[in-house]
Amino acid sequence: MDAIFVGRRLGATGICTAAGSWPIAGAFVTQDLNIANALAVTADPITLRFPPEIEREFLDRYFEDSLPHMHRVLPVALGLVAIFGLLDWALAPAEAPRIWIIRFGILCPLITALCVFSHSRWFKQYMQLSVAAMGVITGLGIVAIITLLPAPARYFFYAGVLLVVMVICTFVRLLFVYAVAAAAIISIGYEVAIIASHYPTSIILNNTFFLLGTDVVAGIVGYSIERYTRQDFIQSRLLKLRTEELKQQQELAESLLLQTLPSVVAAELKEKGFVAPRYYEDVTILFTDFKGFTLETERLAAEELVNALNDYFTAFDQITSRYGLEKLKTIGDSYMCVSGLPTHVASHAVDAMLAAYEILAQVKNRKMPGKPGWSIRIGLHTGPVISGIVGIRKLAFDVWGESVNFASRMESSGCPDEINLSASTFSRVKDFFVCEHRGRIATKEKREYDMYFAKGVQPSLMHDALPGQIPGAFQRRYYTYFHHDLECFPEILANSAEAVRATS
Repeated sequence: MDAIFVGRRLGATGICTAAGSWPIAGAFVTQDLNIANALAVTADPITLRFPPEIEREFLDRYFEDSLPHMHRVLPVALGLVAIFGLLDWALAPAEAPRIWIIRFGILCPLITALCVFSHSRWFKQYMQLSVAAMGVITGLGIVAIITLLPAPARYFFYAGVLLVVMVICTFVRLLFVYAVAAAAIISIGYEVAIIASHYPTSIILNNTFFLLGTDVVAGIVGYSIERYTRQDFIQSRLLKLRTEELKQQQELAESLLLQTLPSVVAAELKEKGFVAPRYYEDVTILFTDFKGFTLETERLAAEELVNALNDYFTAFDQITSRYGLEKLKTIGDSYMCVSGLPTHVASHAVDAMLAAYEILAQVKNRKMPGKPGWSIRIGLHTGPVISGIVGIRKLAFDVWGESVNFASRMESSGCPDEINLSASTFSRVKDFFVCEHRGRIATKEKREYDMYFAKGVQPSLMHDALPGQIPGAFQRRYYTYFHHDLECFPEILANSAEAVRATS
């Protein structure tokens, strides 16, 4: 087998975690295999045909490229056949009427019919066969004209046979196998005709030599043209696959960037090449931490532990996305996110509270016999922060400031399965949530601060709550305070409203 293009590209790009694989590697393995197949395509050394699937794709493109050319060539061929009628009159005026029966009665109408047929929807399927047949008919028509001419006029029309063979092999975009078959039929027909017409031996030998030479030269030229055309097809096909691969890699890079950085920050990094630090006067920071996690690391197998954490944190990611919070990082069993940046929203404290309640519900729902189930502490604090990206490797968006440290103290100073709030967060959510003042609680630094436990939604905002819907009173107050609608509401709070109504 003659390899038009031979090569290999192995390997795959993928990203995996201990808890599972992202659906990226499979896409690139498939793309790499497609490229390897494109590089390794081989063509039959004689017919130049590709394997069936690739051959169909090539023929579709070949037809699309050839059709405009055929629409130009066929009228030109019709004109030439008609114009040569003048030569009939000049060389053999006595035989011209009989010759014109062949030229104008058979050849010209058939070429005209093929011109019309080339504009039909069936031409794609039968282009090669119909054009090859027309070439054979034209060539044998000239042979028939030669047999009608007297000597020496008949010797001049020999050039017409050579011209038809050259056109068939090189000009009308016939595939090599069709062109060779058509040229062979014309050549055999001519040889039979001149032998039957008792041509002089010298002329037979001379004409046969030049006809065979023309067949060989035209065949080589036609073979080379088609071979280079097929090479170009393979290169174009490979370029298309490479372009698709490059596009997928770009989409992957953008996807990873968006998974690592907020969309606004990622856009700035792509546009400028850096991210300027930003000061946010008022955001709400949320920290979580599992109680008893350290003891569980001694009891559970590594795989089971990581899978359990992945299960929890995946649920947390989905919750923070629903409520518009920005996940910053996980440190061990601690989860940190922030509400109100990079795009500021006035509802950030309430949104963080709603997300905290849903996180709490997810943790409680996972406490089942036989499965790792932990209690969780959640701490919230509202205050100013500075955001930005530092370093050049493993880029991460982060926030800094005393507010971050204080939010962490809210978490560590809390209790299992409780949401602990700072005074600044309490002042922003007290119109929406019932909060229990814990008094002044000492932090790790031995400093005392006012802290609050969240105890549910204000009853006045839950009187019209319906299962699966955002309470109307809560929605109205939310819109009054923040001028936009709330899109989701924790199911645990809706259930607690039903319990309140049942006891009232």
